[in-house]
Formats: sequence, C-alpha cells, structure tokens
Amino acid sequence: CLSDWSSDVCSSDLIDGEDKVFKITKEQDEYAVATQIVNQYDKFTTFIPVYYVDGNNMYIMANASDLPVQIKKSIDLFMQDFADYAREKGGEVSIFDFIQETDSIDPVIDNFLNALKIDIDKLNIPELDLDLDFKSDNIMIWNGNMVMVDW
Repeated sequence: CLSDWSSDVCSSDLIDGEDKVFKITKEQDEYAVATQIVNQYDKFTTFIPVYYVDGNNMYIMANASDLPVQIKKSIDLFMQDFADYAREKGGEVSIFDFIQETDSIDPVIDNFLNALKIDIDKLNIPELDLDLDFKSDNIMIWNGNMVMVDW
C-alpha cells in the first residue's frame, strides 16, 4: 500500500491470486475517474487497472511497483519546469499545455503524457486536465508500463 496518499486509506490483499489495493477516497473527481475506467484497462492504459467500485467512495485496483529512480527524477524536473511555466502564464494551465511549449522533456515522460492526454480526453470529465494530480509519487509501474495510481 502507498502510505503517501494522505487523503486515502488503503490496504493490499491477494484476491484471485493477484495483489490488489483497496482505496477509499474523499475526492469526487478521483472516484469519478475510477468509476469510468473500471474493468477497462485496454481502453485506459495510462491508469492503473480498477477492478471494482462500490458506488460510494471505495474502489479496488491493481497493485503496482515503484518507478525507476531516473524516471522519478525526470518527472520531478519536468514538474519544476511546469511550475515555472504556470507562474509565468499567471493562470490555469495544464501539463498538456506545457508539453506543447517545451523542448526540454525526457522522451519517456513525453510519450507517457501524450498517451495520458488521449485517455483523459476519452474520460470527458470537465477540467480533469487542470485538476490532475500529476507527480512522480502518483505514477508507478504496472505490467511493465507507467500508470497513474492517483489522479
């Protein structure tokens, strides 16, 4: 279980022989995403697979592994640059606005963000791109791929 999810209570258990995480959230946008992506990993590949939502505030998702240190550092550097960009623009901008403006981005992060943008557009949740909790602590590795585990 990831202990740095401050607004969440979670635990990890084996269900059907697979390590899964139970997550309780107070964030309505986060739960709305889980509700839309449940049992649709083939459609939303940049999000951790969600297997069950309870209709209230709990869902069950796959457990994932930590990001390699170098990718984590690249995301942290990207987010520092994004923070500077957002301050410069003086308004609400998304990380997707920023990737259109910067040449200084790790290709691995760039590819992931482009795929994430496609998935977010499919969700059609207003302003999710602006509210997305994109940071290195919320991205992990599942089945060999980077996935958002908290959004």
